[in-house]
Amino acid sequence: MDRKWVPDFVRIVPDDAAQEAAILAGDTDIGVFLSSDQIEKLEAGGTVDVMAVSSGYDEGWFLNVNPETTHPAMLDVNLRKAIALATDRFTIVKDLLVEEVNPVNTTFWDGTAPYGDPGLKPYPYDPEQAKQLLDAAGWTDSDGDGVRDKMIDGQKVDLKLRYITNDRELRKNVQAVVQQQWALVGIGAELVNYSSDVYWNGYNDDGPQAQGLYEIAEYSSVGSFPDPEASQNWLCDQISSADNPDGANWQGYCNPQLDELLKKQATTLDRDVRIQLYYQIQKIMYDEVIYIGIWKDPDLWSVNKRLQGAKLSGATPFWNGHEWAVTP
Repeated sequence: MDRKWVPDFVRIVPDDAAQEAAILAGDTDIGVFLSSDQIEKLEAGGTVDVMAVSSGYDEGWFLNVNPETTHPAMLDVNLRKAIALATDRFTIVKDLLVEEVNPVNTTFWDGTAPYGDPGLKPYPYDPEQAKQLLDAAGWTDSDGDGVRDKMIDGQKVDLKLRYITNDRELRKNVQAVVQQQWALVGIGAELVNYSSDVYWNGYNDDGPQAQGLYEIAEYSSVGSFPDPEASQNWLCDQISSADNPDGANWQGYCNPQLDELLKKQATTLDRDVRIQLYYQIQKIMYDEVIYIGIWKDPDLWSVNKRLQGAKLSGATPFWNGHEWAVTP
């Protein structure tokens, strides 16, 4: 069969559904940023293969603990733990994704082997323990409206948390399920979605994360894959504010012990020592419930079978693009 070179171009589509339709219609040779729940449908026609490529990305929740911007409940580690225990991430993965492709992850570095600590396990789903922690922290449903509340500085404060993400359909579905799960233990959820061109904006561009307009922010992220470096996200002097608008620490978390470990790993050349430093880093963040893993998130690409020679890589996906060709 003859191979031919064709001009390449990028087709911009408005959402996941439009991309899926274009893939199924044969209007695109490469589809990007797919969800595992699309695999069966895309491959059913026999003209498309879906390739999973590790890039270190994991879907997770980043918790806002900045006392200047967050809900006062978020400053209590036991409340943060209750959030994790009240969320059945295992069922979410089974129902909305393909568990074999997207198992529940534990830490920010699970996808960056060998730096992810295998000794740490995902927080379990335990709504009863979550209720006990909420009760012990003084959050009760005093008015019977289904949402817990507490008197703080003489005012009743509802335990209703801002849960934000971008406008990707899968994440909207996760939000809806989580809202129902939290309601079972008396946690309210204000679901907010931003377009992607706004969601990751910096402080001076009214970025909701950078300005701390949330309690839970969901997205998929990684350090400098395959290297785990991502220390700017949690250093004390990187907390974003009007005085530090370029700061990369949008969670407002400051822990001098973590600072010391993050800075030490950045100057450590011995790989084995660095791995152990990352184990210590992860243990602190795990115990403090600063990050809650949702699922491992390899890159999923659709490749039309007429495209020959595509060998995708997580670090540089189009590294051999000069060898690609389309068969008639």
